[in-house]
Amino acid sequence: MSEEIINLPSLSSEIDIFEGFIQSKSILRLLIEQIKKDHLSAGFPVKILLNKKYSFAELSDLLIQKYLTVTSSQLSQLLYRVDISETQLAKQMNSPGLDLKVIADMIIKRELQKVILRLKYSADNNQSSY
Repeated sequence: MSEEIINLPSLSSEIDIFEGFIQSKSILRLLIEQIKKDHLSAGFPVKILLNKKYSFAELSDLLIQKYLTVTSSQLSQLLYRVDISETQLAKQMNSPGLDLKVIADMIIKRELQKVILRLKYSADNNQSSY
């Protein structure tokens, strides 16, 4: 039986690569659920509709608008929860200070990585049980 390999894009990959993944309705739904879960656990829920089709840019804009209303402590807690290190964040920043667009994009990318990995490993486990 041949195994399909999913190449996991890195946080520094171009947005176009991630955009291709969220064209799938099921992956987009899982991504939105993951984003909502992690934001809620960081102390600030986000309102993203599960049944709406979003582009990467639309999701990013929604998150940026939310980040304008939260504290830096909450953002730090979210980055920790999502698993983005200060080193990773610093590599993506073009200038000193907080760039909410970079933060939103990195969070979406990381959340999508989690979704893809979960799908890959759940598929692997299902194949090995036969």
